[in-house]
Amino acid sequence: MAFAFPAYHTDKFVAPSPEVNLVKLTQTAVQHLGWILVRQNRDSIVYSTRRRMVSRCERVTIQFHEADQSLTIESKCVLLTQCLDWGKNRKNVEVFLQVLQALIQAQAQAQAQAQP
Repeated sequence: MAFAFPAYHTDKFVAPSPEVNLVKLTQTAVQHLGWILVRQNRDSIVYSTRRRMVSRCERVTIQFHEADQSLTIESKCVLLTQCLDWGKNRKNVEVFLQVLQALIQAQAQAQAQAQP
């Protein structure tokens, strides 16, 4: 549970190999999660989660860093006055990273099976 104005959680993910297309896999991961696209530019994508009983909704920002093949993900409460998130921002980040890693593993397995 985070306490901040607004409450947030941030983490960084480094791709396991240069062949991984983080932008494409991020878009696929977010489709699985059902998040709503707010805006996208060359090096970042912003999504909104769906409203739930515990929280109004969160804004998830994913920034891509080409130099080290990584991304930074931040989940932040939309309401500026919401100082407690009851762990929801951490869960958003963790579940996104779990889905992303599963997609990377599936892609690696498919590539390994395609090789003679």
